Amino acid sequence: MESKILLAKKAPFAQGGGRKCYVHPHHPGRCLKIVKSEYLETIKAHYLKRKKQRWKFRGLLPRFLNPNIKNALAYSYLETLSISGAYKHIPRFYGFYDTDLGSALCVQLMRSADGSIAPTLQDRILQGADNSLKSALAEFTLFIRRLLAAVRLDSRIPAVYWDSFSPYNLLVVRLADGREKIYFAEYCHYDIGIHNLPFVKARRQSLKHLNEWITEHVG
Repeated sequence: MESKILLAKKAPFAQGGGRKCYVHPHHPGRCLKIVKSEYLETIKAHYLKRKKQRWKFRGLLPRFLNPNIKNALAYSYLETLSISGAYKHIPRFYGFYDTDLGSALCVQLMRSADGSIAPTLQDRILQGADNSLKSALAEFTLFIRRLLAAVRLDSRIPAVYWDSFSPYNLLVVRLADGREKIYFAEYCHYDIGIHNLPFVKARRQSLKHLNEWITEHVG
C-alpha cells in the first residue's frame, strides 16, 4: 500500500482561487492539486443559498462542486470521445493520491525541454509574440475546434464547460527543437446533470474571447 504523500511542509509552485499546486515529491513530471478548504466552504454555502434555482442546479450534488472531482469526470468523458492526438494539448491524468493535506488530483506537470515548469500564456506573452508562439497558437486553435466539434456531435446531455480558455489557464511548453506547444493547465470541468444549452453557448463564447485576446496581444 502506498504511503501518504507529505506536502504540508512544502511550498506550492502555483495556486489559484480554489487550489494549490505541488510538484509530486517522487515524480517531478507530475502535479498534485489540492482544493483549498476555504474554497470548498465558500462554494458549498453558495450552493445551499441558491439551490432553489433548479434550472441552474438540476441534479447537481454538492460533491460535484469540488473542482478536482469535476476535472476527473472531464477526463472520463474525454476518453469516450476517442479524439486522435488529444493528449498533445491536454495534460495526462494519473488519478488521485492521498496526502497529508487531503486528497490530491494528479496530472502531468508540463515542463519545457530544459526542465523548467512551463509558463502560462499570459506570462509568456510578456516576452513578445514571435513566430514560434504564433505557430503554436494556430495549432492549438485548430485542435480546440476539432475537440468542440466532437463534443457537439455527442448526443448525451452532460456538457463540457470551458472555463479553461483563459490565458492564465493555458501553458506554453518550449520543445527541444525550439518550437512551442500550447497545453491546457487543466482539462475542462465536466458538469453533471446541468442543462446543456447554456454551456454550448459558454464554450463558443470562451473560444471567441480567447481569439479576441490573441488578436489583441499577438496579432
